[in-house]
Amino acid sequence: MTSPGLHTALAGCAYLVVYVLPLYVVRGPRDSPPVIKARLAATAITSALLTWVPIILAFSQSNGRLPRASEAAALLGLTAHGFWSSVAQGLGLTALLFAGPLAYRALGAVPAHGPPRHVSRRSALQVLRDLCLAPLSEELVFRASLLAFLRQRGLGAAAAVAASLALFAAAHVHHLVDRVWHGGHSVRVALRAAALQAAYTAAFGLHAAALWTAGRSVAGPVAAHLACNLAGLPPLGAMLRHRQAPLLLLLTVMGVAGWARSIAWLFRRHAW
Repeated sequence: MTSPGLHTALAGCAYLVVYVLPLYVVRGPRDSPPVIKARLAATAITSALLTWVPIILAFSQSNGRLPRASEAAALLGLTAHGFWSSVAQGLGLTALLFAGPLAYRALGAVPAHGPPRHVSRRSALQVLRDLCLAPLSEELVFRASLLAFLRQRGLGAAAAVAASLALFAAAHVHHLVDRVWHGGHSVRVALRAAALQAAYTAAFGLHAAALWTAGRSVAGPVAAHLACNLAGLPPLGAMLRHRQAPLLLLLTVMGVAGWARSIAWLFRRHAW
């Protein structure tokens, strides 16, 4: 006999496998148009399927009563209620986290108008992937659906968030594989980049989980995800070389500290 905890762990791993499988099955450079198109289509399908998991579980736990559409939407945070307040909260908290990089941009170190350089160099398909499908699919799967499922299975709020963070970070291991297989990087260089990305991904996962917990709306996490993908990794090295480095460092530290306090407050106030 397997324990309920083991069943839940295996189901969480199944979430991960189903979501990332197309990223490994569709081989080739990740920015190749045919690869992007194939992965976009496959990810859209797997994300749509995974969002049904907590709805089906709710059905099985309610003596066969099919949840109404409004109940299913509320379970996944897909209602209009609190939409704009959730978006505002997501963008505001993201701006606090990026206080230093935003100040760096405002000081004219990079063009103050128009998209960041790393975005302007992307093709339309890359923008669709990075700024549309990735934020929507990942938040639906790893926040709305997975967190709801883990709570339905009896995990406490902290355990559910921790499990979702681990699975969310694991879902990005394919970047390491892409760097080695198709990017020509050595394993050491790829691992160093993957470690940095894993830390950033884990911090963002905590960020998105707090937003979803607070608003029970997927709108806030999606808005925050889009903003973070648009901003990219903070240019810490360039910021430290800037003539206003002490000010930028102070704003960065204050922003991160304020963000951490805000995240802790959201979890305490809105534990579900």
